[in-house]
Amino acid sequence: MTALSLLSLGERVEKAMGPVRELDFLIAEALSENKDHWEGCRQRQVRWFDMSDWKAGDPIPVTWEWSQPLYTASIDAAMSLVPDGLSFEVRSSGIGDKGQATIWDPMTQPGLSSHRQWNVKGCHSPALALCAAALKARASMVEGEK
Repeated sequence: MTALSLLSLGERVEKAMGPVRELDFLIAEALSENKDHWEGCRQRQVRWFDMSDWKAGDPIPVTWEWSQPLYTASIDAAMSLVPDGLSFEVRSSGIGDKGQATIWDPMTQPGLSSHRQWNVKGCHSPALALCAAALKARASMVEGEK
């Protein structure tokens, strides 16, 4: 995945109005080494439960499973996107459920040109903010590998 495509994906996450399964898939696909694995994950997988107690008129007991993490819905899943060795902070204003996130390199000094920090403000949720910031951080690391 190129730095530009990671940045573009980060911008889409920033603009999202809530959790988006398609974005979760795209994030997982972008960061995966095994692209073939994720191709089958686009489709929902249905698991049926034991129907022995089911009576006519009852809703059919079914659950939907997804094969990739809920990055845009779960702060825990979003935290897994933060590159190793970086620190992060997530905030919520509590007003309109706006989320903010900052990721920084603790090995660099604030104020110096070498300081690396990625900020995202005004997202619909803290999970979305952390996802977007993590994608920005990863994009700059891809650029740095060249």
